[in-house]
Amino acid sequence: MPERLLDRGSVPVPDPTKLTTDAVALAKGDIEKLFDTKLEGLRELFAEKFKGVATEFTMRDIALAAALKAAQELVKQQNESNTVAIDKAASATTKQIDSLVERIDDLKERIAELGRKDWATVGAYIVGAVGIAALVAAAVMR
Repeated sequence: MPERLLDRGSVPVPDPTKLTTDAVALAKGDIEKLFDTKLEGLRELFAEKFKGVATEFTMRDIALAAALKAAQELVKQQNESNTVAIDKAASATTKQIDSLVERIDDLKERIAELGRKDWATVGAYIVGAVGIAALVAAAVMR
């Protein structure tokens, strides 16, 4: 066998360069398959994560829209309630004002009556005084 190796120009049989190249190519293929498998797994993992995040955003948006709609409805109801309360207060105030106007008119009439009664009383005193003076004058002249 040593003679055979020397005949070929000192390259051993089988050629280790070819074996090494074949082994490297095989290992490279295995590494590429492994890398592709891992990379695909990562892609699937990220896709699932992003899908979960997208679902969370969608649910958050739905909840936010529902909360805003509920808040708008509450504001609408509060405005309606305020309008009813304002109308009731305005009606009550109008009734109170009308009642006060009636009382003021009644007081005006009473004051006017008192004024007429005072003049009537004064007039009665004057007539009475004139009558007494006439009686006194008639008694004096008799």
